[in-house]
Amino acid sequence: MKIRVLFCAALASQAIGCGKGAGGKLAVDTPMLPYVAPDIDEITGIDPDEPPKTPTPMPEPAAAPVTPASDKQPVAAPPPPAKKP
Repeated sequence: MKIRVLFCAALASQAIGCGKGAGGKLAVDTPMLPYVAPDIDEITGIDPDEPPKTPTPMPEPAAAPVTPASDKQPVAAPPPPAKKP
């Protein structure tokens, strides 16, 4: 009995929610609000009358100081292999 009641309730809610078969005409299809394509210049923020900006050159990085080979620290020896148990 519960299944029959749930089934009838589902059919009733579907009929009410779908507009009882009067489909095909959506509220957005009304002539009061026609579709207006977006303005691409407004979206991107680029003015077509403005000349393109040239990028500013980056300053060259300062040269690294040259150190003599004797100032280098000695390389540490690798650790001995692990003992086998």
